[in-house]
Amino acid sequence: MGLLSLSLVALGKQVEQYPRKRVIVMQGRDYSIDPTLLFWEESPPNVQDIGSLLSRSAVDYLSSQPDITLVVPGREALLGKSKTSAGEEFLELSKNLFYSLRTDEALQALSKGISAGFQEFMDVTDPQKMADLFLYAGLAYQEKGQDGEAIRAFKRMFFVAPEYPFHRKEFRKGYFPEKAEELMKIALEDFLEWTTAVSPLQKDERIGDLLASLNADALIYIFAAKGAEDKKRVEVRVYEARDKKVAQVFSARRLATMENLDDTVQRLLSQYVACADLPSRKAIRKKHPAVYFDTGGAYTTYLSSVAYGEPTRSLFHSVGFSTQVSVQLAKEIDVFGGLNILTSIADKYNDLLSTFTTVRFRLGVGYTFQGKWGRFYVHLGIDGQYLSDFRYTTSADCKFFGEVAGYCDKVNRLPYNFQGGSSVAFGVDAFIHRPVFIGARVGAGAYFFPASFSQPLNYPVFAELFLGYAFF
Repeated sequence: MGLLSLSLVALGKQVEQYPRKRVIVMQGRDYSIDPTLLFWEESPPNVQDIGSLLSRSAVDYLSSQPDITLVVPGREALLGKSKTSAGEEFLELSKNLFYSLRTDEALQALSKGISAGFQEFMDVTDPQKMADLFLYAGLAYQEKGQDGEAIRAFKRMFFVAPEYPFHRKEFRKGYFPEKAEELMKIALEDFLEWTTAVSPLQKDERIGDLLASLNADALIYIFAAKGAEDKKRVEVRVYEARDKKVAQVFSARRLATMENLDDTVQRLLSQYVACADLPSRKAIRKKHPAVYFDTGGAYTTYLSSVAYGEPTRSLFHSVGFSTQVSVQLAKEIDVFGGLNILTSIADKYNDLLSTFTTVRFRLGVGYTFQGKWGRFYVHLGIDGQYLSDFRYTTSADCKFFGEVAGYCDKVNRLPYNFQGGSSVAFGVDAFIHRPVFIGARVGAGAYFFPASFSQPLNYPVFAELFLGYAFF
C-alpha cells in the first residue's frame, strides 16, 4: 500500500476527499400521549420514553452513513463563552418569586427566562428546563386569573417536552390547584389538535440560527402522533438553510407499532438519504493547475527575407531548445516567461556566411481556457532576442573565396546584437497522464527596437513542441 500511495503521488493523482453533510438530530417528541393519564392518584403511569427511542434510532442509522456527520447540539457549544445559562438563572429566580407569592415579579423573570432560553436553544439542549419555564408561567397566569395566557403557556410546555408531565412528581393529582389542572387538560387536548403543523423550534428563523451556530447543514425532527388502530404515526421532517432561508426539504410518515418503531424510523430516513443533496453526489470541480512548466524543441524563421529580401534572399531556419513557465493568476488569466536557445541553419543560397546563435525570451500575460483535458491559451507580451555574430552577403566572391580574400567586396553585419519588440502566441497543453502534458505553441512577432520595423532581421515566426508538468 505504501508503494502504491507513493506511486500515485509521483504520478500526480489526487485522491478527492468528499466533504460530509453535517446533520443535527433533535430530541424526538411523542405527541401520541393520552390526556387521561395527565394527572395520577398514587404513582405515575408507566409511559415509555418514545421521544428518546425515536432520536436514538435516527442517530444509529445516520451514524452509519458515510456522507453524514452527526452534530450534537451541546449546551457548551451553544452557550459560547458564557459558562452559565441565563435561562436557568431566571428559572430559579422566578420559582423563588412564585413561591414567595410575588406573582408579578415572577412573570417578569419568567418572560426574561423564556427569551433567554430561546436564545440559548434550551428547548434543544434541555427541553425539560424549558418546559419548567412554561409551567411556572402558566401557573402564574392562572394565579392572576389570566386563563387564556395560562393555556397558551401550558401548550408551549407540552410542545417542547410532551412527555414532561409523566416524569414529574408535581403532576400527582391534587398537587396543583384544581383550576390549574383543568386549564392544563384543556391546553393538552387543544394542543394535540394543531401541534404537528408547527415548526420544531416554533420559528424557522431559529432553525437557521441553530444551523449557523453549529456550522450544520440540516436539522432532523422526528415525532410520533396518534395513528389508526392503536398505532403511532411516525413522521420525519428535514430542514435545511438554502439561499439564506430555511426550508423544509423532506417530509415522510409511516404507521408503526412499538415492535417495529426502530425499523420505521430507519425506513423513513433511508428515503431522505436516497434523495438528499449529499456532498458525494455533487460534481466536485477538480482543482486546476497553478503552474505549468514545459521544455522541448523550438523553431524560428524570419519573414523579413520574404518581405524585402533581407538579410537572406530565401527563408533561413533556426532550431534549438525551448522552455516556459506559466503561472495562473486566476482560472482565465496567467503570466508567463519563456526562453529559446537556437542555432541557425544555412539558407538556400548560402547568404548566411556562418551559423549564429540566438538567445530569445518572451514575457507577458495571457488568456487561458482550462478544462479537464488541459488548456488552450493566447499569450501576449514583449519579445527580445540576443544574436551572436550575424554576417550575411549576396556576393558570390565572398562566398567562394572567403571573407578575407581581396575579391570579397561586401559582408553585412547587423549594427546591433539585441532586438526588442512584441509577439503573440497560441498554445495548447493536453494531459497525457495528469499532471504530465504535451503541448505545442505557434506565434509571430515584430521588432521595433533599436531600429524601425524595416530593420533587416524582423518578423519572427516560431513554433514549439514540448513536454511539460503541471503543479497543482
